[in-house]
Amino acid sequence: MREIINPVLSLTGWAALVSIVYRSLQLFGHTNIASKMTISSSPHSYLVSSLGLLLVFKTNSAYNRFSEGRKIWEDILSISRNLTRFINLYENEIGSARVKRVKNLLASYPYLLRHHIRPRCADPAVAKMLQESGYGLPLREPIQTPLETRFEGDQAVKASGSQISRTCWVDRRNLPWSLLPNAILEHVAVADNRPLWVCDHISKELVSVPYGDNFTSRERLTLVTQVEKLTNSIGACERIHQTTVPLNYARHSLRSLTLWLVTLPFAIVKDLGLLTAPVMGVTAWLMFGVYQIGYSIEDPFQGSLRLSSLCDSIRQAVLGDIDKVGGRNSAFSLGYNWREQEFTSDVKMKSLEDIVGKATIERLECKTTERDEIAFLIRRNTTDTGSWM
Repeated sequence: MREIINPVLSLTGWAALVSIVYRSLQLFGHTNIASKMTISSSPHSYLVSSLGLLLVFKTNSAYNRFSEGRKIWEDILSISRNLTRFINLYENEIGSARVKRVKNLLASYPYLLRHHIRPRCADPAVAKMLQESGYGLPLREPIQTPLETRFEGDQAVKASGSQISRTCWVDRRNLPWSLLPNAILEHVAVADNRPLWVCDHISKELVSVPYGDNFTSRERLTLVTQVEKLTNSIGACERIHQTTVPLNYARHSLRSLTLWLVTLPFAIVKDLGLLTAPVMGVTAWLMFGVYQIGYSIEDPFQGSLRLSSLCDSIRQAVLGDIDKVGGRNSAFSLGYNWREQEFTSDVKMKSLEDIVGKATIERLECKTTERDEIAFLIRRNTTDTGSWM
């Protein structure tokens, strides 16, 4: 991994230096000085269990956060599909225009949630080009300044940090901005929590549906409940993104691991000699690799999860882009109304003569068992030829 290449190479070089100095002292007869360079391997053997416990606890907690983030986005996909199916079923009562607006808002929701927890702004050069071309959309992005206190919440502390905002430029031709009309984009651009704003607007659209024989308060409550689940998903993502593993624990784990690895060459150089460097390189790679894996998946929304693929899947499930690769071919796009029909096979059933031959029947003096066998052949042939293709 590129993130740990520098510490691994540094420790490997340090181990090589220790082994070369130790070997040189032995060659030049300074065995007393060489022996003083070595230490017993018992302290490292005692501490390796505690160090492993620290690494395992950090990695397990990070993986639990990764697994929870994946489940949250899987729930978003399922909720979006269920909500889309319910809207399609009651399209006549809701209205085609309102259904289209709700679907566009629902399709933009995952992209806005991704931007909320992982903002993607254009570079200054690209932002300048977007402003000149007229395709740029300025977004107000709040920036939280952390409070300078170690025990936040234990006592009343005046706000020493302030909430400021910056301008984030995006291309309105890209998703999800292209799904929203200009009137809505103006409100979305200045909203602090854009996915929550979309959920509020979807709820407002669904509540405004008039009552009818097929659309009562029960259907309306079902739709609003699905939107409420989307709102809960926002809070769950914010909890994972804003709450990290305690900084003191992370620092203590890294310092303990570094101290253990830096002193390890003095414990193994007596037995390994010049092989201390490659052994240290492999050991440092394994230990720092475990630590880096826990650090990488600690916030799954920063690259561990493929949020772009999940957003595209949700959009295709909602809008039903069957003309595109990977689109959803829904039963609602068949273009005709379901009704009870009698399905008959286009294949004609073979007669008894087709099975055993007319001449055979004329010459055959059928007994009871032979008649039963012929009847069984007719039934089997009818089943095979009358089945759906």
